[in-house]
Amino acid sequence: IKQDDLRQGLKDLFSNFPLAYKGNSTFPELTSTQWYLSHILRCSQGLLNLIAIFLLVMQQVDVIGVLLNFLGVEFISQLDDVAFGLGKTGYLGEAYKKAAEEITFKRIKKKRSRAHVFVLLAVFAVLLGNTINIAIRQGKGYYLKKIIQVEFGDETVSLLGTFSGCYQLQNDMKDVNRV
Repeated sequence: IKQDDLRQGLKDLFSNFPLAYKGNSTFPELTSTQWYLSHILRCSQGLLNLIAIFLLVMQQVDVIGVLLNFLGVEFISQLDDVAFGLGKTGYLGEAYKKAAEEITFKRIKKKRSRAHVFVLLAVFAVLLGNTINIAIRQGKGYYLKKIIQVEFGDETVSLLGTFSGCYQLQNDMKDVNRV
């Protein structure tokens, strides 16, 4: 799940640069800037995934559309895991296989920090606030169409076709229960 990238990236970002990497034979050229940039990009990926899913869910009108959008987002977000798996199994060459194995079994001692929790709470608050805002606006009829075109077929009831046409929303009808 790529939403987890936001949480894990923030956790690693606030844990400081690990001393185990400095002078390490696997990553001798790794600098603290590269370390922090990688985690900032990981956080960005998780945040953009959350935003994309939020927007896709809010714009869909049916369940099938929501499921198809989730499927598409999940497929795209899993591509990096597939590439890592290919490297780990040796399909991309022996150098990638060795690097993937070293990364997989690497243990890093880091300073504990809880700052990422506050950032995650802020992201949660923004998403929850937007969801509540949309729910309130929907309840007040903000998203209702002002003019609706209706076309009734007259195959079943012959007079039903006479009611086809454009209907305009009356302001006093907004709060009436809708089906």
